[in-house]
Amino acid sequence: ALVKNNFINQTKNILGYYMRKHNKLALLLELLRFGCIKSPRKIRKVDVASNLGISAWTLNRWIAQCIKDGLIEEISDGQNKFYRIKEKGLLMLLNVRNELSKYFSDYLTILIKGVVITGLGEGKYYMSIREYREGFRKALGFYPYPGTLNLKLDEEAILKKKILEQGNGIIIQGFQKSGRSFCKVKCYKALIMRDEIREYGGVLLIEKTKHPENILEVIAPCYLREKMFLEDGDIVEVLILQ
Repeated sequence: ALVKNNFINQTKNILGYYMRKHNKLALLLELLRFGCIKSPRKIRKVDVASNLGISAWTLNRWIAQCIKDGLIEEISDGQNKFYRIKEKGLLMLLNVRNELSKYFSDYLTILIKGVVITGLGEGKYYMSIREYREGFRKALGFYPYPGTLNLKLDEEAILKKKILEQGNGIIIQGFQKSGRSFCKVKCYKALIMRDEIREYGGVLLIEKTKHPENILEVIAPCYLREKMFLEDGDIVEVLILQ
């Protein structure tokens, strides 16, 4: 009960601070509840104003300010107006989420689902470099199999990946070797799942990568395609262990 009360009180304190300082955040959270994150959505302003405890005039002022600041966009079809949270607004929400995670990391879990695809073939090279291998052993507890498993993400999973990019992962610093610079890597411990098969591994967020944002790179101490009987097109779930 004491832990639960501390959790609630700390949440109120953090959110209270942001709400007092940022009316914009209150509006962003409400638009998030209405699903205005993947695509523009029509909202009932009377409901939004009621939920926020403000007048319609104040709501319109908040909306105008958020549009001006590049946090949301407003789209009109001539009769109706639709709203979507832009990347800048999403980053503001992610920053709050990360602030909360400092206190409540034990309560927060991220599950990412992706489709197995064939990668660029560069993972084998990088996973064989001694500095990276030692870094992963210290950070994740194992030497990685020389190669990465690439997962293609949908829009929802991409947002979860962005949360990880903003989060407090384990950093493997970049280094110089043979006259070449190797970039730093942020990683998270993870449980990789396919049906009833489970394998502990890690998720990589590479500072400089040739992959688009909808690709997630996963490593493990074993050859995942063989261990989990994977082929291109199979669905894999990755539970982030914070």
